[in-house]
Amino acid sequence: MSRTLWGFAAIAPNTNGIALPELLIVRVSVGLARDGSGASFGERFMHRKITIAAVLTAIAIIIPMFMPIKIIIPPASYTLGSHVPIFVACFISPLTAFVVCVGATLGFLFAGFPLVIVARAASQLIFALVMAFYIKKARNIKISNMIVLSVVISIIHALGEALVVQWLLFPTAANAEWVIWVLVGFGTFVHSMIDFWIAWGVLKGLRYAGVGIKRKS
Repeated sequence: MSRTLWGFAAIAPNTNGIALPELLIVRVSVGLARDGSGASFGERFMHRKITIAAVLTAIAIIIPMFMPIKIIIPPASYTLGSHVPIFVACFISPLTAFVVCVGATLGFLFAGFPLVIVARAASQLIFALVMAFYIKKARNIKISNMIVLSVVISIIHALGEALVVQWLLFPTAANAEWVIWVLVGFGTFVHSMIDFWIAWGVLKGLRYAGVGIKRKS
């Protein structure tokens, strides 16, 4: 016998007419506990994390598609809240952060987004893992530490995306320095800071509502 868990979220077609699957589904089958009473605590905890990762991945794909608050100055784009699912995943575990980043990147790829957007999404795996492992090691995170963390992570985030744009689009273009380090680099830094604190507010709100997301110690 087996127990099956489905975690899913609806995904709509992108504006280029290349549709993603209507459902992003994660299926996990596990054996029943030896005593026949059902899944163990560890299995239920794993189920919960997988479902959360699936939902966060879906949200990470949906937000850039439908969020009305965005600024697009090619090759840069700033969509409010687009990094919030990744930041939330970082507070859960490094594995969750990895799954959400990879899932979002693959989602953009399969949806037919330009290569530079897919590559920028892939570069976010660097800052996500750095942040997730730091949070995993830290026992008590004070607000002062969070401020420093938000700045450091946003710098890593901005550097990653700027280097990707430099590599793919503007190695010798006119005004390349301004485009790469101001438009993409500094713009991403500010964007990342805003999304970091939105994610922090979301986590605080969930905890206040009694729906706290526990991080893996």
